[in-house]
Amino acid sequence: MEQKIQGILVVNTETIPGMMITETLGVVSGSTVR
Repeated sequence: MEQKIQGILVVNTETIPGMMITETLGVVSGSTVR
């Protein structure tokens, strides 16, 4: 999944095919609501 927010590409994978990641802003983790 990828989403563009104000010029920032937000993804939940370590790589993006055809692109180079130049900056990592942080890691977000959470829980699943059941």
